[in-house]
Amino acid sequence: MTDLGRIRPLWRALARVAESLLRFRRVGYLVVFVTSRCHLQCPFCLLSSDPPGSRRELTLAEFRLLACKLGPLVQLSLTGGEPFLREDLAEIAAVLLTRTRAPYVSIPTNGWFTQRITAFVREVLPRFPLSSFRLVVSIDALGEEHDRLRGRPGTFQKALETSRALMDLRQSHPNLVVDANAVLHDMNQEHLKETLETLHKTLPFDNLSVTWARNRLSAPALGADSPGRYREILESLRRLRGPCENRALSAVWRAVAQVTREGVAQVLSEGRLPAPCVAGRNLVVLREDGEVLPCEMLDRSLGNLLEHDGDLQGLLASPQARDLTRWIQRSGCACTYECAMSAGVVWNPGRWPAVLRAIPGCMGRADR
Repeated sequence: MTDLGRIRPLWRALARVAESLLRFRRVGYLVVFVTSRCHLQCPFCLLSSDPPGSRRELTLAEFRLLACKLGPLVQLSLTGGEPFLREDLAEIAAVLLTRTRAPYVSIPTNGWFTQRITAFVREVLPRFPLSSFRLVVSIDALGEEHDRLRGRPGTFQKALETSRALMDLRQSHPNLVVDANAVLHDMNQEHLKETLETLHKTLPFDNLSVTWARNRLSAPALGADSPGRYREILESLRRLRGPCENRALSAVWRAVAQVTREGVAQVLSEGRLPAPCVAGRNLVVLREDGEVLPCEMLDRSLGNLLEHDGDLQGLLASPQARDLTRWIQRSGCACTYECAMSAGVVWNPGRWPAVLRAIPGCMGRADR
């Protein structure tokens, strides 16, 4: 990448972050559930208690309508379900990015649809060279154990096939970041550290991450020693870094991720957040049927965006939405939802010193 090619994404990222911080009450982090459908059967999934596809999905035309009034974003996440079950995902991403110009885009996937995923990269990433796309492949265990956890044979090999294909594309698409994420739960916690270390040794992922299981049914099954295991894994993740990625401000965002995980550990041990939650203010979740939620965990709607003519800021200014965000602030509502936790790190100045302290250890590449 030329020097100009490096500077332009960095400048856009800095400008977007600065704009979002100055306009403090405006949404800067949007999580979009494009679908709740999935072809796998993971008992630890956040959505496993709901029938898959039980809600209608926004059409591409409705996404165009809603996008018209979306303001600039720092972070856009396209999730599910399995987001690549939407055959129009490339069009949805293009519609949203044209309006929001988000410098950072994240898409989690189980990796099953290799050709569809690589086609998305080839089509969308060159159209938005100033946006960094983070494709996150879910890998919870090794080999047949991963298949068992995900409820379908061949899932592990599909995840590896997709990961390798994305790593090949990373050479020709400098705005592509390839990560792997594991969900920590009672069925894999004993061997998860070994899984992560094996992935680090065998595949050049840019980053490895861990999500604490948030399913209301499986989470109580996590044992009393699970928070301790989580902390052990956090120590491993400090040294399991991949290549020096091209993402603008990569060391900063790695530091944000580290501070976020430390916040999750604090919630697990103390039952309280390290800083006020910004869900419903700086971060919101757009469900596949148009309902806007403050976060994934709090199943209380702020309103339906279709009923507000796509005006997200207008919806958030409604009495119903303001009452709910005030309740979040005053009640001490605390959970382990990493997206809301990371938004709390970015939009709470009191957390910035922790990020600054973490940056030196997040620069460059770890030894393999």
